[in-house]
Amino acid sequence: MEIRTGTGWLATVVPKSCKNPERAVRFLEYLSSVEGHSDVSWGVEGEEYKSVEEAANWHMVDGKPVLLEEYLAEKNADWGGVASKNGLGEYWLTCNELLWNLVWWDNTNEEMNKYNEWFGSHVQFRPELDIKSPSPDSEEGIIQQKAYSLLQQYSVEMIFTEDFEGKYQEFINKVDEIGMDRVEAYWTEEYRGNM
Repeated sequence: MEIRTGTGWLATVVPKSCKNPERAVRFLEYLSSVEGHSDVSWGVEGEEYKSVEEAANWHMVDGKPVLLEEYLAEKNADWGGVASKNGLGEYWLTCNELLWNLVWWDNTNEEMNKYNEWFGSHVQFRPELDIKSPSPDSEEGIIQQKAYSLLQQYSVEMIFTEDFEGKYQEFINKVDEIGMDRVEAYWTEEYRGNM
């Protein structure tokens, strides 16, 4: 089963040193809009393709943005080269996964439709599981970091031991000793708040 929270995996912040935070926030709001996303991810809308650097890269077909065939062929042949020429699709600052994937979705692709049919029932949307980590300078945050360090150490040991169960139990005991129950209580409270 795959669990999705719908919250993405990237964060963008405006630092205190920013000389014009209001302008930065307006720019991020623009990037988060459909117009901003289409500008930086898909480029110019239109029907006439000339090259990856100029003119149209996409157009609307039945209410869906579709990359022009010539542009798509060049993009697929040299993804990095095309991106370095026009910069499109490389800005994940405010990525909206729905918009990002919209141009790549092709409901006439029988193979992809079959995959969706096979795996669709194994995906759950659970936004309540988007649980923020505790502040790194809080007691819970410090315990969590210690637990991650122990996990890194014990992961290797568990892989290369003949007594996996014993090594795993040793890891659990050490994590319990450092106070992991406090982190679990924090996560539980966050989860309840999300519900």
